[in-house]
Amino acid sequence: MIPAIRAEFRKLMTLRSTYVIIGSCIAITVFFAFYLEGYRSTADVALPTKLASAVTSAAQALGLFIALAGVLLVTHEYRYNTIMYTLSAARSRTQVLLAKIVVVSVFSILLTLFVCSLAPWLTQLGLQAKGLSLVPQDFPIFDLLMKSAFYGWGYSMIALIIAFIVRNQVGALGFLFLFPGLGELLLGLLLKNNAIYLPFSALGSVIRNGGAMLGQVPFPLTKSVGVVLAYIVGGWLVAWILLMRRDAS
Repeated sequence: MIPAIRAEFRKLMTLRSTYVIIGSCIAITVFFAFYLEGYRSTADVALPTKLASAVTSAAQALGLFIALAGVLLVTHEYRYNTIMYTLSAARSRTQVLLAKIVVVSVFSILLTLFVCSLAPWLTQLGLQAKGLSLVPQDFPIFDLLMKSAFYGWGYSMIALIIAFIVRNQVGALGFLFLFPGLGELLLGLLLKNNAIYLPFSALGSVIRNGGAMLGQVPFPLTKSVGVVLAYIVGGWLVAWILLMRRDAS
């Protein structure tokens, strides 16, 4: 199992897209946290949740970008047909699946924690550069980072499941870009209050302290986490069955 994990880490870190994603996440965090939330901000400086908002905003804004690394890790292999070599070199297909889950989990959690830790510091630097100061802050950093890490990990896991099921790079990316916004919005019109049970809606409610979007009923944090985990477990079961039964082409 360890050699398989090492191989997947090597693949991830030799993809140019991985470094583009990391650089883009840092650049976006600097722009939004330092410039928009810090240097250009004036209206919400008196809010005691200013820094907490910077953390959650960074997690929500970058969840999709971080998830792209896992999608590309899988779909590149199907696109260039190198998945055949990966499956042949491993003891089992289950081992390949688990190795990719471990590698993408580590990458998504670490990168999410990094950018979310960076955001409040950049916001403070931006405010100081503008000559502004914050009121005493309600800033439960451990709680915020745990929720942000779960959000980033959950987003990446759902995206990785989509990549394994769809296999096609364009199809997986198209689904990932369209479904969380437009797809769940249209389904929400049909499901109404039950729309909170959709995967990305439930994931979003985790970062909102278990709250709900406008027009939806309140949703407990533990229930949000449970719904997300249920989607992930069910999705991995489907992806595992398909990986075991379909050919590698």
